[in-house]
Amino acid sequence: MGVLSLKILDRRLPEGVQIEIDEPGEPFKIQLTDDGLLTVVNYPVTVNGKTVFFGTIYNSKANLPLFARSESLEDFQVFDDNGDFSSEFIEFAKRLTDEG
Repeated sequence: MGVLSLKILDRRLPEGVQIEIDEPGEPFKIQLTDDGLLTVVNYPVTVNGKTVFFGTIYNSKANLPLFARSESLEDFQVFDDNGDFSSEFIEFAKRLTDEG
């Protein structure tokens, strides 16, 4: 979530993708889901106007193991190994706009 927050603040989002994090100013409430993802439950994220679940794999050794989960429970890797938005996440985000 930290890298995602920095990309938002630095205005380094892909063309056609708008991401907002609702920041209530409270301490993070971290939760482990039944399938092993860690998520910040009190900082909801919207992508192109739709609320999207974001989580990271508990104890992952990957560089940036952040995933976005669709309503159909499909997971999309948010960043590639270089820290850029992955093509699969960008496509997912743009589909959210098309559903609008």
